[in-house]
Amino acid sequence: MRLKYIGVVFLAVLACSEGTESRSLGYGGSGALDAAVSDEQPLVAGPGERTTREVVYDTLWTYGGPDDTLLAAPIRMAAAPMGGVYVLDAGMTKVYHFADGRLVWSWGTVGQGPGEILSVRAMDADPETGGVVLVDSRNRRMILLSSDGSLLRETPIEASSPLIPTVAALGGGLGYVISTYTVAFPLMHVGKNGDSSRSIPAPWDGLVSKNAIQVMGSVFAISGGRWGYALTTGDRWFGATPLSRTVGFWG
Repeated sequence: MRLKYIGVVFLAVLACSEGTESRSLGYGGSGALDAAVSDEQPLVAGPGERTTREVVYDTLWTYGGPDDTLLAAPIRMAAAPMGGVYVLDAGMTKVYHFADGRLVWSWGTVGQGPGEILSVRAMDADPETGGVVLVDSRNRRMILLSSDGSLLRETPIEASSPLIPTVAALGGGLGYVISTYTVAFPLMHVGKNGDSSRSIPAPWDGLVSKNAIQVMGSVFAISGGRWGYALTTGDRWFGATPLSRTVGFWG
């Protein structure tokens, strides 16, 4: 029996309608991240209020489909600073750069040696280099690729988690934040050069008492070195400064 994987990458532009709908939240935020959230975003966070906007998508280009043999299981996408998108394919264990509906480059060889990867689920576009940052859970290392797909650097990371699902590149020399699957609060900060790493404390005491499933989620970069973390099962997210001091919390 032969299994056929279908992967499709598409790039779309976003337009927001004028109508808005708001509802009161059970948890109010300080509003400190308002400046970092553009009015063009479909979700705007403010003090105790969530505003949603109806959006319309226009497809610019697509890549892949039933007859495609390149993509197997694309799980991450990130806008490439130089144009196009970076795509992480877990099925093929590769990273691709697509632009204008064509493949620009691909990178990834399975293995444990230098420049090889085993299990990558975390990827982000790196504003420092214009390239890509990856975290290999099984090889326990962070990998930096240039905008042309060449290997810049790989550094070991100290993480006890069997899986590292997301990474956020902060830019401005501030390094990276990675999420893990651990019993303790699952976030770590890694220095710009990968030569230092530390656990990030929970922003409020209640999170410490939760189990690993309740606190797992996805980390993401916002702007100006700020980052956020969305709880998968908790319907909550918070934003923080590079030094992990919480500046806003919205549910």
